[in-house]
Amino acid sequence: MILALASFLLLNPAQTVKTMVEGATNPGSFSGVPTAYLGAVGVFSAILVGIVTVEIYRFVVNRKLVIKMPEGVPPMVSQSFAALIPSFFVILFWWFFGHVLKLNIPELVSGIFTPLMSASDTPFTVVLTTFLNRVLWSVGIHGSNIVGSVMGTFWSNMGTANLEYFNLNNTLVGLPHTYTSVWIDNYIWIGLFPLAISLITSKSPRLKALGKLSIAAAFFNIGEPLIFGLPIMLNPLMMIPFILSYVVLAIVAIILTYTGFLPIPVLMISWITPAPIKTYLATNGNIAALAYVLVAWVAMFIIFYPFVKSIEKNDLKEIAAAEEQTQE
Repeated sequence: MILALASFLLLNPAQTVKTMVEGATNPGSFSGVPTAYLGAVGVFSAILVGIVTVEIYRFVVNRKLVIKMPEGVPPMVSQSFAALIPSFFVILFWWFFGHVLKLNIPELVSGIFTPLMSASDTPFTVVLTTFLNRVLWSVGIHGSNIVGSVMGTFWSNMGTANLEYFNLNNTLVGLPHTYTSVWIDNYIWIGLFPLAISLITSKSPRLKALGKLSIAAAFFNIGEPLIFGLPIMLNPLMMIPFILSYVVLAIVAIILTYTGFLPIPVLMISWITPAPIKTYLATNGNIAALAYVLVAWVAMFIIFYPFVKSIEKNDLKEIAAAEEQTQE
């Protein structure tokens, strides 16, 4: 980690900047590391430097190109000497590219990933990833982890860029990106609280009990009791509203954001914060965003309700059949 950090700073060397204070006769100066690639823009280059640094170090160590100390030397001392030659090769590698070849690695890497970031910031990508996320969950795979492993870095990078813009300008107008991880988290992943409510209203003892047990967790965006308990996962019937409801939310949120009714959220609020409060805080206290989540919850309730009633009907039939067998 120390070598990776040192290598990254080697590619972003300190610079001296001259300053002129009003009324002064001679210019002043200060030195520091440029911040251009120390934020969201430098994420991808930092990842690349970290990976390559480890691989160079490992390559040198595996070739036994290390300083070996006698057996009586304490392990901490011998390990420090063993790291000298691999560390030298790592620093030499990045120094050669950054200072001999004069290649701006962070700028080159950011340029490569710019088209991918642009493709990530589109309505089509949001709807597609929402659909895939819910489908994967439905068939027994952690959809959030799978989709997040591919898109998470791009969305998080864009979200950080939006936050930096907001901190600098104190406005949600003119943000560089729209469909960031913060946007998706606040306008699409608003939990399964409506499903828990629909279960509580059920006449089925099983569904009512499950609703009461899961409602507190669902209110804080924890849906596993319902996903595994109802269940939704591997349940052909409940897969339909589970996928449909979130895809509908994605499409509606895209339209409302495009028309300007919904602001772009920038503040990263803990995911276990109840959805209306979380969205209200993430949008810097926007009432329209709060109202959207509440209306979205009503829409989700309407979508889930017929399917819950279908399960309720089957449960009541089984209870009635069991009672008849008992009487016989």
